[in-house]
Amino acid sequence: MIRELIPTRGAGSNPPNRFEKIHVELDADWDPEQDPLPRTQFFKDHTTTLITYNDSPDVGFEASINPYRGCEHGCIYCYARPTHEFLGFSAGLDFETKIMVKQDAPRLLREELASPRWTPKVIALSGVTDPYQPVERRLKLTRGCLEVLAEFRNPVAIVTKNNLVTRDQDLLAELGGCHAAAVFISLTTLDTELRTIMEPRTSPPAARLAAIRALSQAGIPTGVLVAPVIPGLTDHEIPSLIGAAVEAGAGFAGYVVLRLPYAVAALFEQWLERHLPGKKEKVLNRIRALRDGKLNDPKFGSRMRGRNFCRTNQRAIPCCVSQGGHRRPFTRTLDSRIPAPIRPATLAVSMSRALRPVRFRSVVLDFRRWASHFRLRADAIFGAPFGFDSAVRGELRADPLERGAGRRPQPVHSRARGAGDQDLTQEFFARLLEKNSLASVDRSKGRFRSFLLASLKHFLANEWDKACARKRGGGQILIPIDAKAAESTCGFEPADSLTAEKIFERRWALALLEQVMSRLRADYVGTGKAMQFERLKATLTGERSSIPYAEIGAALGQSEGAVKVAVHRLRQRYRELLREEIAQTVSRPDEVQEEIRALFSALQS
Repeated sequence: MIRELIPTRGAGSNPPNRFEKIHVELDADWDPEQDPLPRTQFFKDHTTTLITYNDSPDVGFEASINPYRGCEHGCIYCYARPTHEFLGFSAGLDFETKIMVKQDAPRLLREELASPRWTPKVIALSGVTDPYQPVERRLKLTRGCLEVLAEFRNPVAIVTKNNLVTRDQDLLAELGGCHAAAVFISLTTLDTELRTIMEPRTSPPAARLAAIRALSQAGIPTGVLVAPVIPGLTDHEIPSLIGAAVEAGAGFAGYVVLRLPYAVAALFEQWLERHLPGKKEKVLNRIRALRDGKLNDPKFGSRMRGRNFCRTNQRAIPCCVSQGGHRRPFTRTLDSRIPAPIRPATLAVSMSRALRPVRFRSVVLDFRRWASHFRLRADAIFGAPFGFDSAVRGELRADPLERGAGRRPQPVHSRARGAGDQDLTQEFFARLLEKNSLASVDRSKGRFRSFLLASLKHFLANEWDKACARKRGGGQILIPIDAKAAESTCGFEPADSLTAEKIFERRWALALLEQVMSRLRADYVGTGKAMQFERLKATLTGERSSIPYAEIGAALGQSEGAVKVAVHRLRQRYRELLREEIAQTVSRPDEVQEEIRALFSALQS
C-alpha cells in the first residue's frame, strides 16, 4: 500500500531493495496516511576517492564526479535511483530523502588532479545525481569542486535541472574564458503542473530558461538537454522546448529517451497510476514500442534512444547557428545518431590550448574519432543520445583531453614525423577543425583515407614554405612535454625501409582494425558474453589448426563443438564489421574488397 500523494516527493513508497533479503511488509489494515511525511536526512559519505570512470560506448564521458549520492530533486523517472540499492537503501523515497554527502569532495578532487597518474580529460559534473540539488545551496560542495577545477584549468561539463548553477557564474566564466567549461540545462517539459508532480524539487521551466540566458550572456557555452523524452507524455513538446532554449541563448542540444532500469519501472508505473491514470497505458505502450516490448532496454547503442525513435519523432526544429559571431535561424531534423552540435570544433581546440601551460602542450586527438566523424556527419543539430556527446564528444570534440596526453593520432603523426614534427600533428587537426574542412568532404570523390593524406601533404608543404620564409631569429625548435612518449610509440616504425605514406597507410589500417575490434567487443559485452569474447578474441588471428578448442571449452564450460561454432560466429561478425567500417570510407560498395586488400597489403609491408 502506498500513500496517495506525498507533497514535493516523486516516489510514493519504498520498494524492496533487490540486494536485501529482508524488507518492510505493511499489514493489510495499515493506513499510510497516518505516517509522518518523510524528512530529508543527510549522511556523511566516507569515500576516499572522488573521480569515477566508465568505458560505456554510449556515454559521452569517461570521468565524472558526484559530490552527492541520492538526489532531493525527486524526479520519478531518474535512472540513478537503483544506485541507492548498493548502499542498502531503497530506490524509492530513500533515494530522495537519504542523501549521502561527500564533505571532502574538493580536497579529494585536488589530490587526484595533482597526482602524477592523472591524465587531463573532461570531467562530467555529475554523471549520476544533480550537483545543484537543494542542499548544495548550503553545503557548496559543487562550488568547491569547481574552484579546484578552475585552479587546475581542467575542463568540466555540467548537467543540471537547477537554476542554482547561475550562482557559480564567476568560476564557470573563468573556465569558459579558456574554453574549458560547458553547461547543459536539462529541460523535460514547459508544463509547470506536470513538472510539479514529475520532478517536484527542481527549478521551474522558466527558471531553467533564465539560467540558460544568464550563463550564455556571461559567455559560458550553454546548451539544452531534453531529458528524458517520455513517449506519449512529453515528446510532443520537443519543438517548443528547443525553440524556447534557443530563444534564451542555448548554443547546442541533445536528448535522452526515458530509461526505466530495475525498480524505476515499477515506481514509474505507480506514479502514472496516481497522477495520470488516463494516460498510463498510452505512455507504457509507447515505451514498449521503443524497447522491443519491454519497459527497459539495457543494451548499448539503444538504451539511450530506443529503437526507431527518430523515425517516429522526426520533426522540424527551429534553432539557430552561430557563425562568425552572428546568429541565423535554420531548420534541421532531430536525430540522436549524429554528433553535431551547433559550434563545431572550437571548444576542443581551445580547451586543449588552454591546458598546455598546466599539463601538456600537444592537442591529443584520437584518430579513430575522425574516421567516425566522417562516417556520421549529417545535417542535424542534435548530438548522440546523451548530451555530453553533443557538445563535448561530438563536433566540439573534447576527445583530445579524454584520451590523455600520451597519445597522438598515429597515422597522421607517423606521416608528420618524416617532415620534422614540431607539434605538426596537433596543428594539422587544429587547422582542419578551425576551417571546418570536414564539412566539404564528398564521399563520392573517393576514400576518406586519401582525402586525409592529401590534406596532410598540402599542410606539410605549406608549413615547409613558411619555415623557409621565416625571418631571422625565428624557427627555434620547441619540444613538447610528451614528445619522448610520442616518439616511443612510433619507435617500432622502420626508419628507412618504408616511406612516410606507407607508414601512414599502415597506421590507418591498424586504427581501423582497432575500431572494428572495439565494436565487436561492445557487441559481446552488450549481450552478456564479455568473458566469451576475451577467451575467443585470440582466435581471430590464429590458424584454425592451432586453436586450442578443448582448452577454451574447459575455461568457458562448453563443449569443443560449441566453441568451434562460437569461433565461427565471432569471425563472421568480425568480417561483417570490417566491411561496414571500410564501406564508410570509400565512395562505392564495389571498392570495399579492393580497400581490404590494400589495407592488409599495408600491414604486411
